[in-house]
Amino acid sequence: MLLAGAAASPIIGRLAAAYGVRGLFGTLLILSIPALLLARWAPASGAPKPTGVPPTPAGGATLVPIPAYEGLPLLRSLAGTAFFFAAVGMFWPFAERIGVELGLTAEQSAGVIGVALLAGAAGALLAAIVGAPRGRAPPLAFGLFGSTLSMVLVVSGSGVAAFTAAVCLFGFSWFFTFPYILGTMSAEDPSGRTVV
Repeated sequence: MLLAGAAASPIIGRLAAAYGVRGLFGTLLILSIPALLLARWAPASGAPKPTGVPPTPAGGATLVPIPAYEGLPLLRSLAGTAFFFAAVGMFWPFAERIGVELGLTAEQSAGVIGVALLAGAAGALLAAIVGAPRGRAPPLAFGLFGSTLSMVLVVSGSGVAAFTAAVCLFGFSWFFTFPYILGTMSAEDPSGRTVV
C-alpha cells in the first residue's frame, strides 16, 4: 500500500508544475476510477476458504500452510489497493500546499487538514458501526465514490469552501474505505500475508 503511494510521489511535483492543481487532481480522479470499478468484486465475507488441510489431531498443533496463488481475485484486490493508495499518496502529502495555492494561509490550510483528520475519524467510526452486512462491495463503492467526488471538488471548484469540502470528504472517505480494503485483502488471503 505504501509502495503505491511512494511510487506516485515523484510524479506529483512534475504534474503540479506542468498542469497546476487541477491537472494533479485530474490525474488522481483518473486513478480513483479503476479502484471504484474493481470494488464490485470484493468478497462478501471473510469466511475462510477451504485449505485442504486435514483436521488437527486432539492436542496436536499444525502450521497453517501458505495458501496457493489465488489468481484473478487476489490480483484484482491488489490492483484496487494499489490504485487507491497511489491516489492517497499523491494527495495527502501535498494537501497543505494545495490549500495555500488556492488562497489559504499556511495556518488556515493546516487547520482544514486538522478538521479533515476529524472527518477521517468519523469515517472510521462509521465503518465500525456499519460493518459489512451485505458484503464489502457496497461500503467500498460508497467510500471510493466519496474519494472520487473529493477529487472532482478540487478539480472543478475553487476557493476555501471547495478545498475544505474536498479535504474533509477525502479524509472521511479514506478512513471509511481503509478497513474494507484490509478486510477484502484478508478475505482473499486468509493467511494474512498479503495484508502484512
